[in-house]
Amino acid sequence: MCDLLHDRSLLGLGNRLARIVNPRERFPVDHGLGYPVYRGWATEDGAQEVLARFKPDVVIAQSARPAPLLQSFGNAVPRMAYFHEVEHLGELAALSSMGDIGLLANSGFTAQRMTEQAGRMPAVIVPLIEPRFYMAPHRPRNVLFVNTRPRKGLEIAFRLAEMRPDVQFDFVKPWILTPEEIS
Repeated sequence: MCDLLHDRSLLGLGNRLARIVNPRERFPVDHGLGYPVYRGWATEDGAQEVLARFKPDVVIAQSARPAPLLQSFGNAVPRMAYFHEVEHLGELAALSSMGDIGLLANSGFTAQRMTEQAGRMPAVIVPLIEPRFYMAPHRPRNVLFVNTRPRKGLEIAFRLAEMRPDVQFDFVKPWILTPEEIS
């Protein structure tokens, strides 16, 4: 289940058309990614619809701010928050006030920061990827590093570039930078 942007993308237009065809479904399902995805605007408003149609065994929110979405599901199904970064750990306070919310982290680093904030250690589940889609040839010639923020490993990337002068490293700044981060 995910929010749509208020734009004129094909995904958004297709969703609007599906809602016209079946106006009772505010969150039409599509299978474009190979699995069912319920898309709409204001996901918190669609939780009960998705519960009734999909009947999940558990809800795992992977957004930066999972509390509002998880709260909208109520206690009808077990709920978990899966953090992929440490930037929005302030959400942990809101989650703790909601009762028995499971916590997941994408790495030991994220889990440690969550433990410091929440006082309990989350389970670590590394992101699920298909390695064959990311495997590079054994002799790389080009490396692209996107989101050049220190917390994303910029210094490590610089050291790797120094160690491998035979490889072209390209660094792309993130789309949003604070004045302090521009260098």
